[in-house]
Amino acid sequence: MTDAAPWLKVMGIVGLVLGGLYVLGALFSLMATPVMGIFMLAISALMLYMYMLVYKQGSSLGKYKLTKGSGHLETMAASYKTFWMLTVILMIAGFLIGLIMAISGQSFMNSVYQMPMQ
Repeated sequence: MTDAAPWLKVMGIVGLVLGGLYVLGALFSLMATPVMGIFMLAISALMLYMYMLVYKQGSSLGKYKLTKGSGHLETMAASYKTFWMLTVILMIAGFLIGLIMAISGQSFMNSVYQMPMQ
């Protein structure tokens, strides 16, 4: 388990760098289309938070490997739990949003095709 520590740190750092680039893109988008920019800023903040949790897991595992202190394992477990809880919540939300979009798109298309042609 402790062998994963460096990889978790690398994934966390790469994710934070990519999240920073996403923030820059969101700022440019904010100037062009404010609503989309705000949405992108919210997504990038969530992305940064999730990758911070991944980095925190790696850091806690690395500290546990050196000190064998159970506090580090507890910190890692809390970050792990939060990461996966957030991942599942976002997955369910994405599924529900997709389902709503599919249903509303289908109803829209049904109403378009039922309109009389002139």
